[in-house]
Amino acid sequence: MSIATEIQRLQTAKANIKTAIENKGVTVGDGTIDTYADKINEISSGGSGDYEQGFEDGKNSVVQLDRYLKTAQFTSLNMFGKSEAVFNFDNIVNSLGNLFYCDTEEKRNTTVEHLTINCPTLITSISQMLYCDFPYTDVTLKRLTLNVDTQACSNYKNAFTHQRALEIIDGKPLDYSSATASNINGFSNCIALVEVRFVANSIKYSISFANCGLLSTETIQSIIDGLADLTGGTAQTLTLHSIVGGKLTDEQKATITAKNWTLVY
Repeated sequence: MSIATEIQRLQTAKANIKTAIENKGVTVGDGTIDTYADKINEISSGGSGDYEQGFEDGKNSVVQLDRYLKTAQFTSLNMFGKSEAVFNFDNIVNSLGNLFYCDTEEKRNTTVEHLTINCPTLITSISQMLYCDFPYTDVTLKRLTLNVDTQACSNYKNAFTHQRALEIIDGKPLDYSSATASNINGFSNCIALVEVRFVANSIKYSISFANCGLLSTETIQSIIDGLADLTGGTAQTLTLHSIVGGKLTDEQKATITAKNWTLVY
């Protein structure tokens, strides 16, 4: 093998290694080959530094976004061109609010059907996390796996509003024990919702599922179990879709009333 051929082979190998590293979301830039080991180590540790600007800093990591993000302010899910997306937020402090807030046609979720959000830290807000501004109707998200501890979450306002294709919210049950009265409702126009679970006795303020006519038997019971016992306190209102209300047993209605809740459907 000639020296020229060997040099060309090494140059090609260097270029291929650089491309492979950058495909994992780590910028190599004009660094020499002796810096590549450090760049590879950044991949295994999830990237270097905290990413403050959100998606613009993380988008090259394709679907599995495992950066150590400090804030989570993205635009939309449609840039992936994939049916599934996984986000690991290892360093988020407090809020996942406005995570995929879509208020323009360009920001609509037009690709992702299953979104998984993993976050090991306590979250205080998921306000407008997946809010899709009306009248954009071509949303595709069918399943949200929310592996998030929400026991400290005070704000659920419009968390899932207008996600009209959303059928399943699974992962950890939603904990409403810290939710405030003005920031509790987040299921408006979730017309396809079938499955969602709540922590027992955690819902303390009026909540509405008025647009959710497809709720499963198990979801209905989880909602009822999720209502806090307000005996001796101020009565609150549980609003259900008329179809769902018509499925309630006399025992379920009695349980709701006994907890000092007013049932509307």
